[in-house]
Amino acid sequence: MSVISALRNALNTSDADQRRQQEQLDFMLNAAKNKGEVFDNELRLSYSDPESQLIKIVGVPTYYDHGYLANVHEGADAGISSAVDTFFAGKDGAVKSGIHSLVTTAVNAILGNSSMGEQLDDKTFIALEHNAIVRVDVKFWRYNFSDKGVIGNTQNVFCYSFGRSVVDHTAVPIDVLINLVSQEIGDDAAPAYLKKMEEIYQFQQQMDPVTAHKEYQHQSIDHAVGRGVLTPEEAEQHHGAVEQGRTVLTSSGSA
Repeated sequence: MSVISALRNALNTSDADQRRQQEQLDFMLNAAKNKGEVFDNELRLSYSDPESQLIKIVGVPTYYDHGYLANVHEGADAGISSAVDTFFAGKDGAVKSGIHSLVTTAVNAILGNSSMGEQLDDKTFIALEHNAIVRVDVKFWRYNFSDKGVIGNTQNVFCYSFGRSVVDHTAVPIDVLINLVSQEIGDDAAPAYLKKMEEIYQFQQQMDPVTAHKEYQHQSIDHAVGRGVLTPEEAEQHHGAVEQGRTVLTSSGSA
């Protein structure tokens, strides 16, 4: 259940004022849902046009995630922090910390903007996960009301969408990736991250992109079992689907 839904359900429908607040929260919830659908469609369209991609991917993304919150504030609100934690759930602590820090910084930039009205932001990062080089797309929307009582008892609404996909190592030179990562995290912080990325890149050079994509999905499925998101039986079905050439959208369990 979303935070907005929880706020709505806590109201008493027999009270006229609280019933009015419920109707307002329904409106806000629908607005947030619609924005999330727009974001997801934008991501899907961008992935379906390989020629427009600077960072080309293999096939289609292996994962989407989206959500919406109310009354968020700077400091990575607990709800969005949890979503970021579960979405970037790699085993390599240093690597996970690097991309987590980048996304949290991007989130805090929009959470800390108290200007009235609508704010939008979208970014693309290069991440390392499950022995693969991964493209991460994030989109954020926030609407700040002029007064806390404009809609229900809320001050703002926040919506996010994440997309994660495997980079086609045959279409993106390592020099391009190095340059992008250096811009993301800064030259001083980049050496260890770049060393790990080059190791993965060299490892992937031994396989074709489709095989690299499959290996990433298999590891993501196994990791989902370890986190309790998938049962062993569900994982077996997912592994079979991957071997049949299908892309499995692995859930983070953050919803």
